[in-house]
Amino acid sequence: PGNLKKKGIKKMKNLGKILIVVGVILVAVIVLCCCITTVPTGYTGIVTTFGRVEDYTYEAGFHFKSPFQRVVKMDNRTQKSVESLQAFSSDIQQVDISIAVNYSIDQSTAEKLYKTVGEEYYSKLLYPRLLENTKAVFSKYTAEKLVAFRKKLAADVESNGGLGVDL
Repeated sequence: PGNLKKKGIKKMKNLGKILIVVGVILVAVIVLCCCITTVPTGYTGIVTTFGRVEDYTYEAGFHFKSPFQRVVKMDNRTQKSVESLQAFSSDIQQVDISIAVNYSIDQSTAEKLYKTVGEEYYSKLLYPRLLENTKAVFSKYTAEKLVAFRKKLAADVESNGGLGVDL
């Protein structure tokens, strides 16, 4: 009976050691996973530490980072937005407009854009300027000329200072 008790205690000690080793390995794997990030092709990784934007970015690929850092992925690919809006012609006729805008972020300025505007740059920066520029162009024409000069309108909206935004 004394030997069985000693064997049981020895097995419990071994089991305890195994559980400790498994626990250490599990913690190490979790910490390692927190220190690895990937940035997909067509994106720029904006690195933040405790919410502060760092002075460097990650390009597409596999990267190591501090567990205290977060990587925000900004899409550099060309994106398309279709908007419907209303404007008035110079003779005060209401016009319904459907406009398509293609835009992309310059990879070299993605960090600055995120730092100054954030991830919602389209709704905060581009959309208001798109509305303003489109309405300004349409207000220069009468309703009759709007129909006749559709191609010129599109060119005027596009060249009306662009959208005044360099992404």
